[in-house]
Formats: sequence, C-alpha cells, structure tokens
Amino acid sequence: MSENPSPEAVARGYFDAVQAASRAQLRALLADDAELVSINAGFMKGAEAIADYYEENFFGAGARLRPKTGPLIVHGDVVAVEVQARSESGKVSWLSDFFTVRGGLIQQLNVYYGPVLEGGGTQA
Repeated sequence: MSENPSPEAVARGYFDAVQAASRAQLRALLADDAELVSINAGFMKGAEAIADYYEENFFGAGARLRPKTGPLIVHGDVVAVEVQARSESGKVSWLSDFFTVRGGLIQQLNVYYGPVLEGGGTQA
C-alpha cells in the first residue's frame, strides 16, 4: 500500500500543473468535492468545475501564468505560500495561497490577492 504524498508535495504539484497549463495534472490533484475560494472565482465546488475554471482563465494562449513561490509553510494538512504570478501579458499579481490537503488531494484552496502590477514591480 503506497503512502499519500505530503501536503507540501501536493502544493508543489499544483504549481507544476499551473506552470505547465495542464488541466489533467491539476485535476489529478483535486479531491472530487474540492473547494476554491478567491476574489475572482468566488466560491466554487467540485474538481471538474475548478479544473474547467483554470483551463478557461489561466491555461489559454496569452493567459498562462508563471508562478514563482516563496517558502511553503506547512502546518499539519495546511500549506501556506506567497506567490508572484506573472502572466504572458507582463502583469504580475501577488497572491497568498492556502491549501488544505487530505489523503494526498487538495480539499480546499483559498487564494488571497494583493496588487496587480504592470511590468512586474518589486515588493517592498
């Protein structure tokens, strides 16, 4: 019997999926009843709905994101990380992502947005 991946490994896998713009990779990390909470998506429930949202909004030409993560902070089944997400158009968003991982799958992802900067900008 194989052991489930750690919450940190699952969170890293999420960023790999976003970097690759892979709906299949992302979907494989989501529990069937996963929840997404963010200012852009609002509240979304279900792995298929979340994967569809990412495919429509972040995985298409011109919309792909290049996430750069800070240190992942793990506390039990929760992973917190600050993210700098650069779009192909040159906009940079500062985010904080909070993952709840159970059984090797993302059960909940809360995304908190900071400023969106043209051309990148730097963090103070």
